[in-house]
Amino acid sequence: MQVLIIEDDPNAAHRLQNMIALMDATIEIQGPLKSIQKVISWMDAHQPPDLIFMDIHLEDGICFDLFKFRKVDAPIIITSGDAEYALRAFSLNTLDYLLKPIRKEQLEHAWRKFWRRFEQNLPGYQQASLTLKPKTIHKKRLVIQYQQRIKVVEIKDAAYFFMKGRKVYVVTNTGVRYPLHHALETIAEMLDQASFFRINRQMVVNINAIKEMQTASKSRVKINLYPPFEEETIVSTDRSSSFKKWLKGEDHSAFQ
Repeated sequence: MQVLIIEDDPNAAHRLQNMIALMDATIEIQGPLKSIQKVISWMDAHQPPDLIFMDIHLEDGICFDLFKFRKVDAPIIITSGDAEYALRAFSLNTLDYLLKPIRKEQLEHAWRKFWRRFEQNLPGYQQASLTLKPKTIHKKRLVIQYQQRIKVVEIKDAAYFFMKGRKVYVVTNTGVRYPLHHALETIAEMLDQASFFRINRQMVVNINAIKEMQTASKSRVKINLYPPFEEETIVSTDRSSSFKKWLKGEDHSAFQ
């Protein structure tokens, strides 16, 4: 998948590049392009990208001037330091409008919106967009950055994911814990639903990490995990029915 960044501020461009890479290391990032003229030259030499992040103010004008010279055959997410141009941006059917400094939660929300619109096949998506991988293609590994280190964890080696406070962690089947830069909702969307289940708002578990199960109150299920988890692990009441279907291998996608 290819993302084009149009941004004249080097610091903002670098920050956005890092956030995108942390969200999905397989994304090919083009740019940053700092001016309308450079964008036009790039578009003349390349196929349309799958998604564009575009700053309002560029070196030679505002980004809307680009549409006077070229038809843009790609969904656009506008980035800006203020909300002054929001109405004009949405009148051009842009996908989202992110205020700087862009927060991780904002970016992940816009990313989910992009996938939803692609799946609905709305007007403005050209044939090149058909090469996008669908959201149902599951990730095989996570690229984790922590303490100036980068670690690759195979999804099959993840025992469970959990949220503590506002932080999300993965625990491998060897008991090693790593911090993640994704929301738990985003993690759940990355995983094969045949192997992973979100048992409550705080945890997603791998079926291979379930050591034993016990009945609990209100038809809930208590799970003992391996590697052990330090807190009591219970399937929430509203997910118990779908959890039992999942154990049998039945479809439970509506409950994720």
